[in-house]
Amino acid sequence: MINFLLDRGACAADVVLLPVDPDETPKMPETVLTLAAKWSSPEIIKRLIDCGANVHGKLTYFPWDLGFHAGEEEFPHATALFVACLFDNSKAAKILIDFRGDDVKISNMLRPRDTRGLFPIHWASQNHIVTQCQDVPESVFQERAQDTISTIGVLLEYDPTLVNIKDHDGNTPLHHAIYTLGLNEKFYMSIIKFLCNKGADAS
Repeated sequence: MINFLLDRGACAADVVLLPVDPDETPKMPETVLTLAAKWSSPEIIKRLIDCGANVHGKLTYFPWDLGFHAGEEEFPHATALFVACLFDNSKAAKILIDFRGDDVKISNMLRPRDTRGLFPIHWASQNHIVTQCQDVPESVFQERAQDTISTIGVLLEYDPTLVNIKDHDGNTPLHHAIYTLGLNEKFYMSIIKFLCNKGADAS
């Protein structure tokens, strides 16, 4: 569908218009690229970038969109890489990093902070909490866990030191992974083990 629309002149830099409240700080809207980063193939992500999508464009993410405990604070500085990490789209994350622009340092891609001081790897490490797991097939949990591991692995390939990077509260990716285990513990322990095997400090 995206290729079909782009072939017919659709703009890869389009945004989703949000309601305007004159009494509130304007929100930064989702873009075609941030929407695609959730689920699209690397080929689609690359096509959007080639057609003018801004890899570094920022949007406001709302806590109820995150799928894990995030308090009530909005996140106005999320990029497409944050979104790809949140949805464990490892292949999209790799394309976004690789095609960040010749004049952009890789550290600028891997180490932007959201308003809580979290980096993309912290978003990748937090699990989407499932409150009713009895009707969810085991394969779903296993696939989610592997997707999370793949996404974290992509980030660590570029910068292994991210494994112990801290947010504003001193929490590392391991802390975030443990904090959001919830009812998924049976399957998501593999994420904890992966981080520890990559050098995460458990002390």
